[in-house]
Amino acid sequence: MTNSLIDRILHLADRSGAGDVPFSTVVPGLSVVRTRAPTQLLHTVFAPVFCLVLQGEKQMVILPMVKGLHK
Repeated sequence: MTNSLIDRILHLADRSGAGDVPFSTVVPGLSVVRTRAPTQLLHTVFAPVFCLVLQGEKQMVILPMVKGLHK
């Protein structure tokens, strides 16, 4: 993914007000979350999701497996 595409997506997220809490979009079922710092481990169950990591890393833990998702 090119830096210009990443910059455009981040700009869109900022413009829409996306933050640590999921922000709903006009697309049914599509939300945007943008965190600017590492977050604590969150114990939760999500419905099937698509996660696009633009910067940094996201870690998914499904015991006993730990999977790192990164750019």
